[in-house]
Amino acid sequence: MRIFVSYAAEDRPVAESVVHSLRARGHDVFFDRDSLPPGHSYEDQIAASIQAADLLVYLVSPHSVSPKSFTLTELGLAERKWASPARRVLPVMVESTDYGSIPAYLKAVTVLEPRGNVAAETAAAVSAMRRIPARLLKYGGVVAIALIMAGIGYRGYLASVGLQLKLTAPEPAPWERGYFGAPSRFRHGLTVLNNSTAGARLSQAQLVSKPEGALRITDRFGLFAKEAIPVLAPGSSAEGAIVVEPVSTTAGEVSWQLCVTEASGSETCSPAQAWRPKGDFSPATAFTLDPDLSQHAVAVARDNVGFLLLRRSPAAVLRLDETGQIIANRALIGDPTTLYADETGIYVGTRGPNAIIKLDPERLDLIAEVPVRFPSKKLGAFGNPVSSTPAVIARGGDRLWIVTRGGASGAGLLHMSTALTDPQVPDFFDDIAYNTKGMMLSTNGRDVWATETNATPASLRKLSPDKLATYSGHEFDIASCATGILVEAESLLIPDCNGTVQRVVEKGKDLQIQHRVDALLGYAKAPSIWTTVQMRPGPGDGGGFLVNTERTAGSPATESIVNRLNTKRGLKMPLDIKNIRIVDLAFQDKVFMVIIEGAGGQRETLALRYE
Repeated sequence: MRIFVSYAAEDRPVAESVVHSLRARGHDVFFDRDSLPPGHSYEDQIAASIQAADLLVYLVSPHSVSPKSFTLTELGLAERKWASPARRVLPVMVESTDYGSIPAYLKAVTVLEPRGNVAAETAAAVSAMRRIPARLLKYGGVVAIALIMAGIGYRGYLASVGLQLKLTAPEPAPWERGYFGAPSRFRHGLTVLNNSTAGARLSQAQLVSKPEGALRITDRFGLFAKEAIPVLAPGSSAEGAIVVEPVSTTAGEVSWQLCVTEASGSETCSPAQAWRPKGDFSPATAFTLDPDLSQHAVAVARDNVGFLLLRRSPAAVLRLDETGQIIANRALIGDPTTLYADETGIYVGTRGPNAIIKLDPERLDLIAEVPVRFPSKKLGAFGNPVSSTPAVIARGGDRLWIVTRGGASGAGLLHMSTALTDPQVPDFFDDIAYNTKGMMLSTNGRDVWATETNATPASLRKLSPDKLATYSGHEFDIASCATGILVEAESLLIPDCNGTVQRVVEKGKDLQIQHRVDALLGYAKAPSIWTTVQMRPGPGDGGGFLVNTERTAGSPATESIVNRLNTKRGLKMPLDIKNIRIVDLAFQDKVFMVIIEGAGGQRETLALRYE
């Protein structure tokens, strides 16, 4: 979310703490001078930033509401943009202020008055505002009670906690199991007391045991079973149980609460109920593979039957159908590191020994095996010895390109025939040795392109045995954020720095944009976030896009998103997971397979169905 923080100069210390807390949660925060690009006037950039913002956080204090404060000018700009401040403006009281001096526009919504840490409570309020649109909480002229869960894809509004609703709920019990053996649905026993003067309705929940009192279950999004019972009357209470089923995945602490929206539009919430699950939630469309496969997966690729899965311990290449059942199995010697498959063969890289193995694409029979030995006289970046461990493989015509890296050694690049003969280090290796550290390869089977995942700006390189074509991000804007591309028959799909996928053609020594394809869902553009995009081909028209966002290059992923592209129907987002890294993925017609990794290094392999 793009957030503008408005504050008086006297309140800067508390404003800084709020900004740090918001940025730590992945928001793109405008914070006056540290967000201003050079060459722009202060006033013009303030106006432009408010115009681009999704939310204004207004720190209320005697200084910020004084008649000559510039914050009131900022508030005026916000009011011109949003006629109603609901879910667009969050006023936060940071110092006791006379309510009579607070602008009416701010008082049209509930002013958050933190009781503890201002930064933490403000960030929590902002997170809650993203969950359920306020218009979906209103139900006629009565009070609507909505179940809100933090971090699982719902959007909503958090106002100050009131006394109209009392909730008693024990620790939720696991209902079904999902990622890493953690529950994907939770059963909650609860008691609700309606202290309001109007009736109440419970929504966003599936009833497990009908309470003795009067409640009503409504079905807003089609996620839960429909069931209707009378409205909870004023002053009455009810006991029962609900099942919570997330629609996307999350990790870390989860909190939920009941909120009410009155006919007047004001909203209050019960105290949040929080717990930390042992893993992540699983969408209903996902099914996990056998643990012996799931937890030891290294790489995955699609083939003409289903999927090829590279497994470590015991080392093997496995052919799976779209239900995850093993069709064929080829044991390997060594520790598998990388996988590439097409109609010419299945190519596997291993370490211990460092080798490339070629298997028959139909029967998985061994065709050839060759050790990988990077010439000892050939040094990598900064004069370091070069690793001989295969890390990435791609075919370009009759040559197989291999990036090597691992351990403290430098990264290398070599190519050999598809028969695994005639290994060579390209003549241009010395010129790009530094760039091989984060190099990834993309191919259409004829042309091989190299991208960078650890450099800014990035560069694109077209590889061939006798020459190298380089398109530096310093000279070509379209290459500057190209951490991953999709190589089509006659064009390239490249994400630009705004997360828009462009179709590009190479003409002579130039890259020319043909047209915009679509905007990647979940692409983070904040300077504090390192966003990488990897692309995988899919059957027919289109492919798949993986977006990993990180705090800094090489840090644990804070969010990973899979986009499924159909060039005729656009993008869909079938998977969004927090604090989890996606290691690899492959697409078939109606199923894609993905290997995910938690912060502790534990892995799980999932197959997910999509339309």
